[in-house]
Amino acid sequence: MTEAAWPGEPPPPPRRPPWRHRLRTAGFTALAIVWIALRIGLRVALQPDAPQPAPPTTFRIGGYANTLPPGTCVVEPFPDGYVFPTSCAGRHGSEIVANLTYPARPDAPYPALPEFYGRALELCKAAFEAYVGTAADQSPARFFVVRTSPTDWRAGMRTFVCFAGSRSAAELTTSVRAPRP
Repeated sequence: MTEAAWPGEPPPPPRRPPWRHRLRTAGFTALAIVWIALRIGLRVALQPDAPQPAPPTTFRIGGYANTLPPGTCVVEPFPDGYVFPTSCAGRHGSEIVANLTYPARPDAPYPALPEFYGRALELCKAAFEAYVGTAADQSPARFFVVRTSPTDWRAGMRTFVCFAGSRSAAELTTSVRAPRP
């Protein structure tokens, strides 16, 4: 039933539709939630004992293993012989035993990998045994090679690098080189 105005009275103001009331309530609720979230976020961000971000990573200067002398300890010789030299007294992955030359003519095609690794490992084994002072199968270290890339081979480079590392793949903490008399 609608309200009737008494004679001489102004008509009552129109009633607002209910959706306006709901919209206003939703707006105030959203503002309250944003305000609470900001207060909590600022409080967490400003805590003095909050974990600090990690310091930036230090970058090591690396180089290609075939340019470093035997006895250089390196973090790891990958990819393709790019290494990061480090102290042999610290933790390291491997050690350069020798820079060797693959016996091939300058115009020879790049050898098949089984042929390359067969000959390279044979030469590396002899250098490794002289370096560690014991037979390869008696040493706690192992030897491996990083081959010459096909691009370097086409440019006439025949060098490859012989490395020594832990047989168990653990990090080394000393040199594997035999003491010199």
